[in-house]
Amino acid sequence: MKNILSIFSLIFLLVSCGSDEDNVQRIDQVLKIYIQNQQGQNLLNKDLEGGFSSVQMFDLGGEFTSQVLKGYSVKKDSLDQQYIEYAAGGTRNLVGETASGQIYQSDLAIAYFITGQTEPVAADELTLQYIHSPILFQIQQINQNGVTIFTKKMESQISCIS
Repeated sequence: MKNILSIFSLIFLLVSCGSDEDNVQRIDQVLKIYIQNQQGQNLLNKDLEGGFSSVQMFDLGGEFTSQVLKGYSVKKDSLDQQYIEYAAGGTRNLVGETASGQIYQSDLAIAYFITGQTEPVAADELTLQYIHSPILFQIQQINQNGVTIFTKKMESQISCIS
């Protein structure tokens, strides 16, 4: 199915620094996903013509294919725009290792529903790649339907304010 949606993905938030005296690891993994059409209209607004009444996210990389995720919610930002906040829940599979750390991958699907329909009217597949090292755990790359839409370079300097 050719997808007419444009996902505008932004990574914000969650920078948590935990410490056990000598070790500090920065965690950067919360994803805010804004779903927009070609005109830039927020499709998570169910009152908008063509807007979706609900979404569901599925874990495609786990032991049980298409398991519904629980680590997401639909929220509104300060400009009253709806977005999907994904914090966790997808299976993270080890897919490689570099000098920077281990690379993990989560494969997810987002299904979009409109009022009165039991089957999704559209869907997107997301692949999230994370880097894990003693000092950092963060999203490195995001692919939407096989196309890279975000890449982040590993930060060389990590600092936490207590």
